[in-house]
Amino acid sequence: MSRIIKVSLPFLAGVLFAAFLMGTFNMFREANAQPGYQPNMEQALGSLHDARISLEVSSPDKGGHRVRALELVNQAITQVRLGMYFAE
Repeated sequence: MSRIIKVSLPFLAGVLFAAFLMGTFNMFREANAQPGYQPNMEQALGSLHDARISLEVSSPDKGGHRVRALELVNQAITQVRLGMYFAE
């Protein structure tokens, strides 16, 4: 059984803005932490950021799948960052 998630445009804009702020904060925190060089994890993180941007600018009517994909990409970004910090 599939669920359709209906999200208002102001709510989605707020979520995206919050994600942008969190990403900016983490970027500065990561720059200060100076983690060890992890090229595969850094490449994965860059690819996930590119995927998030592509999903954000795509047309909104995808039966809720685009919104769910954005949620999953954001979770994956968090997991990659946690993995990078764990490996330090």
